[in-house]
Amino acid sequence: MNKGFTLFELIITIGVTVIISSLVLTNFPRFSRTLGLSRTAQAIALSFREAEGAALGVREFGSGIFPGYGLHFDLNEPKSYILFADINDDRVYDPALEKVDTFIITGSPSIVDLCADVCGYSSLDIVFVRPAPDVIIRIGGIDFSSAKIIIELPTGERKHVVIRSTGQLSIETP
Repeated sequence: MNKGFTLFELIITIGVTVIISSLVLTNFPRFSRTLGLSRTAQAIALSFREAEGAALGVREFGSGIFPGYGLHFDLNEPKSYILFADINDDRVYDPALEKVDTFIITGSPSIVDLCADVCGYSSLDIVFVRPAPDVIIRIGGIDFSSAKIIIELPTGERKHVVIRSTGQLSIETP
């Protein structure tokens, strides 16, 4: 009794392996892009939590100043956004005084739109103010109850990062 593979069994096994490998490899570029988009949305959500933690954790900025912290988005800079300390309590980013850190979006995703009640805004400031856990969402001096940051790949795939004034944060696929 022979305990080896027959030539037919070997050809079938190699054929099935080639078919499965080709299916996986043809979908890999799309999978990689989608993963990059999801990773960018998660990074923005994590940045919101970092700003919230700095504000509610009473993080000092400068010498003896314990401000609220927030994120500033500007469509003129679609591959970055800014963490800032709201030292003058106006709930709006002041680049000369308040910049803490710049977050860079790597890869092909970029921020393509900023929305509150409607879309099409060019900048957006979201501030976590202590001691209350509320979130101030401000565009052009007007407060809103929610905001949406739309991230897009060059292929048109999108993710929405939505934050509400209650602090609820979600990532949605349109």
